[in-house]
Amino acid sequence: MGCQGTADSRWWLENPLQAKAFHTLSQCDGEVILFEPRSCDEIVSGSACYEHLLWNSHSIRRKVLLVNRLLIGIFLMLSVFVGADAQEQPPDVLLHAAQCLSTKKFLVPTNASALSLGYLLDFKSYPGEKVAYVVRYTRSNRSNGEAFTVFLSKSHGQRVFSISNNATFVRTKKGVEFTGDPLGGIWTQEHLVSAIEQIERTPRFEIPIKNLRPSPVIRCEAYTDR
Repeated sequence: MGCQGTADSRWWLENPLQAKAFHTLSQCDGEVILFEPRSCDEIVSGSACYEHLLWNSHSIRRKVLLVNRLLIGIFLMLSVFVGADAQEQPPDVLLHAAQCLSTKKFLVPTNASALSLGYLLDFKSYPGEKVAYVVRYTRSNRSNGEAFTVFLSKSHGQRVFSISNNATFVRTKKGVEFTGDPLGGIWTQEHLVSAIEQIERTPRFEIPIKNLRPSPVIRCEAYTDR
């Protein structure tokens, strides 16, 4: 005997597998029910309840997606602000080298509240020696700056920073060009140019001018002392 009903009811009868899947706990009109249609009326009302549940689930899904997008937007905004305000602390070797450069009057005077610096450690160019190449940028685009060669050692429990070379430079389409020539010959200058180019690809560190007072745990030396 056929069941005469609406298109919804015929769908239930013509799709027994899908209808069986509906025999589960559902929530409709605020009540949890076990819906198992046995007649045309039950099928029709069950379909209406199912559609109501389906519409609500889509509505909730849209709201969840909207909230997620808002949270992602807020997170990205906070990341930008935190990244702008929170500066990575400079390593001790760079901080102490900068303190010695300031103490020995190698840095060009500035009205800025902080120095923009980069550095590179070299353990190969001078056998048995440790060298720190330090670059102080005088422009935000890294096109101009000062470069220094600082030898690192220890003596009587103190770390010694010995400034052995310095130069001013500008970056052009041709590469690094010195506007104030460094000491030494071609080999020394080539190593300094190579260091400047490598430092350009590394992070910059901001060191406040107020932090350039020399530390008691270091000793500063320079070729100008002689």
